[in-house]
Amino acid sequence: LGTEQSADELIYERKDQPDWGFGGDVTEDGHYLIITASQGTDQKNRVLYQDLTQPGAPVVELLMDFDASYNFIGNDGTTFWFKTDLNAPRSRVIAIDVTKPERANWQELIPQSADTLGGVGVLNNQFIASYLHDAHSMVKVFNLDGSFVREVALPGLGTAGGFGGKRTDTESFYSFTSFTTPGTIYRYDATTGASVVFRAPKVDFDSNAYETKQVFYHSKDGTRVPMFLVYKK
Repeated sequence: LGTEQSADELIYERKDQPDWGFGGDVTEDGHYLIITASQGTDQKNRVLYQDLTQPGAPVVELLMDFDASYNFIGNDGTTFWFKTDLNAPRSRVIAIDVTKPERANWQELIPQSADTLGGVGVLNNQFIASYLHDAHSMVKVFNLDGSFVREVALPGLGTAGGFGGKRTDTESFYSFTSFTTPGTIYRYDATTGASVVFRAPKVDFDSNAYETKQVFYHSKDGTRVPMFLVYKK
């Protein structure tokens, strides 16, 4: 960047908005530059894009109302997928065709559920979605049209994170930890849904001697509170 032989190319700027921050990423197919505009620590953001296959193509303002968070997941041609909390405080997945971006044409693929949707990726040409369910991780797989495929069988009640990869990858990796299990890396087969241990730490502790059970307690105002009991078998 900025060598004597070449000058950096200015892609986009907003001198009229000095408090906007920008981030850029290229879609997996290399077709589009996705620009995200944030403002301070607000969770809401704006989204713009540029067609990289057309030299000198303008930056197009796609989502500029600053009314919700829009996290770009991926694209299928001109159809962009976003995780958003627009009219969905626990988040959902929508599809926007940039050739007809009017809100009336937006499509909901994965609706909001009773659980909070944390992250969404695309693996094996399917969505893999991580949820917070009763204070522990739950991971679900959906087809690209939003139809449910399966729930990923995690090793137990705990916290899972990972599942990264490219759209056509058939395997991924994730970490899992629980009250009695130290952080362990698993290999996930996206075609079968099976998980196997890839790397596990060696610790002087027998987790098999303990058990974790989830129970629920209703508070005075009726709120259903999840609790975990950890004890020797």
